[in-house]
Amino acid sequence: MLDIVVMILAIVQAVELWWHGEWFAEKRKELLRRQELYVAADEPVQWWEALLCPFCMSNWVAIAVVGYMLITASPTWYCHLFRLPVYALAAARAANLVNDLTHSFSRTPRANDEPISEPSDPGDAPSADV
Repeated sequence: MLDIVVMILAIVQAVELWWHGEWFAEKRKELLRRQELYVAADEPVQWWEALLCPFCMSNWVAIAVVGYMLITASPTWYCHLFRLPVYALAAARAANLVNDLTHSFSRTPRANDEPISEPSDPGDAPSADV
């Protein structure tokens, strides 16, 4: 059961990394430009266009993650080391979920953030203390 939860979290995190990660921003832009050219030329859909659809991509990532977990399923301890990338993605997704759920009352301020003072009048916006 734990492996199923881990795989679900890993799949979501892998798709999120692609869609929102800085590492892949340039590649996403390049694929979007390429897609525009194919659409303008009335070319058939290409396999890589699945990377431009989160739903489509999640299916292929699921196949890869589940396949990887099945291949690495072994009673020997060192085979579990090969599951580390999947568990790492799952842990990152779980941490992001906790962050999203607790964001309103548990935020870590950035190093350069100024303290925020509460407005004296409910209609006023909060302001930074200087």
